Amino acid sequence: MSDLVVYDAHSMQELERHERLAIYIHQMAVDRHGDIYTATVYPEHAGESRGP
Repeated sequence: MSDLVVYDAHSMQELERHERLAIYIHQMAVDRHGDIYTATVYPEHAGESRGP
């Protein structure tokens, strides 16, 4: 999985697309406003460097 697509919950119309965002999303959370947060444990799979 590398793209994140945001849809309108009622019409299912695509609102936004973020390509090559991350690969291997391991964590997902939703806050009380309906905002979705994701995290990947292996950022190098998306071309990023792993921190210290």
